[in-house]
Amino acid sequence: MKIRTITCHDVANYGASLQALALQTFLKKSGHDAGIIDYVPEYCKSYRIWDVHPSSHLYKLSKYFFIVKLFCAIRSYLQMRPTLKRKEAFEQFTNKYLCLTEHYDSYAQLVANPPEADVYLAGSDQIWRTNLNNGKDPAFFLQFGDDKVRRVSYAASFGIPYLTDGMDRLVRLFLSTFNAISVREKSGMAILDGLGLKGTLVCDPVFLLTREEWISILDIKERKIKEPYVLVYDLNRGIMHDEKKSFVEQYARSKGLRTVAINDARKTPYVDININDGSPVDFVNLIVNADFVVSDSFHATAFCCIMHTPFKVFYESPQAVRIADFLSVVGLSDRMNTGPANGDIDWDDVDRRLVSYITDSKSYLMSSLKE
Repeated sequence: MKIRTITCHDVANYGASLQALALQTFLKKSGHDAGIIDYVPEYCKSYRIWDVHPSSHLYKLSKYFFIVKLFCAIRSYLQMRPTLKRKEAFEQFTNKYLCLTEHYDSYAQLVANPPEADVYLAGSDQIWRTNLNNGKDPAFFLQFGDDKVRRVSYAASFGIPYLTDGMDRLVRLFLSTFNAISVREKSGMAILDGLGLKGTLVCDPVFLLTREEWISILDIKERKIKEPYVLVYDLNRGIMHDEKKSFVEQYARSKGLRTVAINDARKTPYVDININDGSPVDFVNLIVNADFVVSDSFHATAFCCIMHTPFKVFYESPQAVRIADFLSVVGLSDRMNTGPANGDIDWDDVDRRLVSYITDSKSYLMSSLKE
């Protein structure tokens, strides 16, 4: 069966790249012709130094004065320069691991020349987050191609526990064309219920592969950091910054560990080693070999559970529901913000909880692909 998935696969984000690979790999292992629709609209493109973000106080001036735009471009370049190798690392990962269709820059292109498929699959991650552009984009709701093509979602996420104003009717209209709908969070099930739609709760694609499969696929053999360490992956610097910093410093000191951070353009100021050019493979390598992980990332948390790496999450905002929902599934809600600071986790219990979750998710995926 020819399956073409649409997801956020090319946004220089570790979780986005790895979940795309996981779903593609599982479908291929199941005997399908699986590929990813190379849909990267303008709002998804990163590392564009000429763009001034609309939230910037210089945005309006940049539209009228070239010198202001030039200033912003120079400032952006200086900020991005430390991570140009990171961009290259993501491009190498995409070229090596992801099977892509022809490239689409816009929804109009996708409608005009849709990829051939038996099934269109709306993949995982925050593709339906309506306070972001992708959550308003008909492409991520599979509003393209022949009506005869089967339309299914796997582990799609709304990102936050509600739809933004005015989107209820549109989302209901889009999703009514689906043959089967599944989401990644309990909060997503509640949104579907509010829309009068049926859905299934499934695991994120990264759980479709085992620890051993991940290590083999990514060819992880040597430690990136030789000495014992605490890993920090801090996506949202302004949220609970002091709590993260205090915990990392105290925990590392008490255990005699080095502190390492994997970042984007910015450095984490309170660690010993900053890695700003890490690839998705490096991301998994660092989690596999860490003594402890501190993060505010869903996928860092997910990989900690796959790799049996002790962790703690610091995050308080509506977006945290993605992590909170998952932690409740695996019985580790106390790892978020409060609770024990040691590394003692009953991994046998976590694995038992995940086994049925993963098995049911695989069954849904296989059955939803069929007529």
